[in-house]
Amino acid sequence: MLSTSVATLWRRATNLNSFIGQVSLTMATNVIVAGFGILTGILAARLLGPEGRGELAAIVLWGTQIATFAMLGIDVAIVFFVSRFPERLGSYLGSAQFLSLVSGAGFVILGWLAMPFLLASQNAQVIFAAQIFLPGMILAYALGGLPHQMLRAVGAWRAWNLVRLSLPLSWAMLLGVASVVSIWATSTKLMVLYLLTYVVMTAVSILATWGFLKRSRLKIERALFAPLLRYGLPCMLTVFPYTMNLRLDQLLMATLLPSRELGLYVVAVAWSGASVPVLNSVGPVLFPKLSALREDSHRKALVGRTLTLLGITNVILTLLTLLATPFVIPFLFGSDYAPAVLPAAVLVLANMFNSMNLLLQDILRGLGSPRPVLVAETVGLIVTLVLLVILLPLYGMVGAAIASLGAYAAISIALFLPLRRGIFK
Repeated sequence: MLSTSVATLWRRATNLNSFIGQVSLTMATNVIVAGFGILTGILAARLLGPEGRGELAAIVLWGTQIATFAMLGIDVAIVFFVSRFPERLGSYLGSAQFLSLVSGAGFVILGWLAMPFLLASQNAQVIFAAQIFLPGMILAYALGGLPHQMLRAVGAWRAWNLVRLSLPLSWAMLLGVASVVSIWATSTKLMVLYLLTYVVMTAVSILATWGFLKRSRLKIERALFAPLLRYGLPCMLTVFPYTMNLRLDQLLMATLLPSRELGLYVVAVAWSGASVPVLNSVGPVLFPKLSALREDSHRKALVGRTLTLLGITNVILTLLTLLATPFVIPFLFGSDYAPAVLPAAVLVLANMFNSMNLLLQDILRGLGSPRPVLVAETVGLIVTLVLLVILLPLYGMVGAAIASLGAYAAISIALFLPLRRGIFK
């Protein structure tokens, strides 16, 4: 009996035509990506030390956030519309890339001018490196990121996860080279290597989507601009409070505090996401599934089962990660990073809420309702700002971690209320 049940579960987990199989593949990829993330985090931390690691974080942080804004939320809109109209994927992708490149040009100019103010506490070399990093990220997101999201919409889960693996794999290899060739062991030179990983990702993404584009030719349709922007702009507006809730603590530390404290906090953040690979494997699959469903009863049943299972799993993994935190951080990253243990423990609790938030957001977007996500993230941003103003000057990186915990809990409440009124009314 038990062997039959195990065999049935195994067939479902390995069948990529089933929801469980797609989640299993995504979960396995998440675990591998997280493993590489821990490896690269250790390599970068030991290679650069706390100060150099903080400089690299400062270079990458603002460029990544600005590049995300430059996409205008179209990366999310691609998933929604191609899930519903897969026969028009070439038109949606071509139109989306055109819009993102036009928008990206403006964001490059604004970001270049703003970078000296955004990184006021950093030296001139770090600021210039961040300015160079920005246009490279925008091109990578437009040319590689959008085709990558399209793969999820058409159910090409092997290809989608392969593109995801290309980033950490190439970054680990390049960091390994930098560990051997000491001339590359500086924050600005590692930035160049980090950009190269996105070149690899873009190439893999284009190759993975080539077969689909041969069947549906890439083209620009002006008639699609309005629906893409109408769905995407609320998502883009959500990006601002979302990324601020996720990164405002680090962004303010990069502006106000020494690089060493930021370097310690980056390690705390990295470890706090140890359970993310499992918990964040469902939302990316659930979003296009919900977009394609037409019956409300089917949507309600799928959402109910998913929330129950993920809620229980979330609590268990959070407790296990919390218990391991005091021992793992000094062991993996070195004794210099021991002060990161306390903020890491607080951030583990914060991630318990954040993981559920990501799932709830994917559910709402899959139901065609991106605006409640914007409202919830805005509520969280207000909480983040208030708590950071109070706690960061008093308690430094521990205060920043507590601010994240409070904000993520507030977002969870703000997301669940409209979902309950909508699908569970």
